[in-house]
Amino acid sequence: MNKLFSSKTKQTGSACRQAGFANILIILIGVGLAIFAGFFLWANFKNDNIGFNPTNQKAGDQKKKSTDKIDKAKNTNEHGQEETVQATEIYDNSHVQNLPLCQGSHLLVSSPMDLDKIPIIIPRGGISPLGHVLPSDHGGIMYPRAWGQNLYIEETEIKAPGDGHIFRIERTLYSRNGKKEKEDYDIAFSPCREFVVYMGHVSTISKSLQKIIDLPKEYCDTHKENDLEYTFCTYPKVDYLTHSGEVIGIVKSDGIRVSGMDFGAFDTRTAELKFLGNFYPEARKLQTLHNVCPWDYYSSPLKEQLFDKLAAKSEPKCGSFMQDKDGTIAGNWQVKDYQHQSSDSGDWGQQFAVVHDHINPEIGIIAFGGMIHEPGMLGFEPTHTGVINREPTEVTADGKIYCYAMGEGGSLSNQKSSIRSGKILIQLLGRTTLKAEFQQGSCDTIFKFNSPTIYER
Repeated sequence: MNKLFSSKTKQTGSACRQAGFANILIILIGVGLAIFAGFFLWANFKNDNIGFNPTNQKAGDQKKKSTDKIDKAKNTNEHGQEETVQATEIYDNSHVQNLPLCQGSHLLVSSPMDLDKIPIIIPRGGISPLGHVLPSDHGGIMYPRAWGQNLYIEETEIKAPGDGHIFRIERTLYSRNGKKEKEDYDIAFSPCREFVVYMGHVSTISKSLQKIIDLPKEYCDTHKENDLEYTFCTYPKVDYLTHSGEVIGIVKSDGIRVSGMDFGAFDTRTAELKFLGNFYPEARKLQTLHNVCPWDYYSSPLKEQLFDKLAAKSEPKCGSFMQDKDGTIAGNWQVKDYQHQSSDSGDWGQQFAVVHDHINPEIGIIAFGGMIHEPGMLGFEPTHTGVINREPTEVTADGKIYCYAMGEGGSLSNQKSSIRSGKILIQLLGRTTLKAEFQQGSCDTIFKFNSPTIYER
């Protein structure tokens, strides 16, 4: 769960499974999804060296053009001049803005965990309601298991992925029926001004980091889901200079909830992703619109070694975060006329997504945070004719009602479903509006709407 850059933003959930090459990986991912679902989404700089230059360039060289092809995102100031968006402009950390401009794309040096401790890496775009009704903006590194000890995980070091500044730390307390069960931390790191890496579900932070959060005031916000209670505490006045490979935290056995660490990134030099609706609050605008694959920012051969760990069956190996397609039902939707709450946690129940699975893109996923049914998702195997399980990018405003249900027997789509019976009816009313309804029964019978919910984008 990475509540990146807002003391009042948090998401819970990340789908972690692998449909892969052997039964042991299938078991690993199946267990991973069950545990990984139900938490995460958004992470969280003290040192006097504000002029730190991770590229070891002279000041006069910091603005030279990169040889890497990166589309620049531009803003226009009051003088009509274009300026590159800075990732750190949304924080009250003026000293961080003195970091050098990013040069190129090889900004990360060390794996966040030793390679031999990483069993598998989950790509971006995971779905696991309630927390991730919409595709997640980060992937996950599955924790190594201490097999024979149920689901307890081995104690494993988390390391700084490069030279740079840790500028935000957040702590989450998990309670059930008023009793604390565990806590973990989110960490935000930046090697230069426009690029940010965020890590979530770190069990314990290093003593050096603990010292600096003992000083600033923390800002806490509590969110409840049935008998579960999440308290999110932010330490915004942090600036810690770290170096590649420094141990900044530990993940260790607790036997509760978390099966992996969130790992995501954004780069404000990149062009904005073309989402068709505004489903993410202002506090997460940059990490949404400029979301990138963090593994692309490593150099060879480590880059290839990390990509080899990714669970995706086909390209894009790092997953697909933005799946909106204009004029179709594909992508993200939200209940009509819904207004964003102060935190993301208030939005989950209003969201609806028709997308492809991040591990196996051949599987379609319909996810819902509520409204049409209790929070969940339905996996299906897309067809290219008719009105049953039709490929989402092929469903247009043609006046037809389309019906979606799970595949039969041991179909892989069953592994992607939290509901075991029933169907979902969908009709696209126009470019920005659709209606949907969950019903019992199969798609073999005549189907029509009884009390549909209207979604828009």
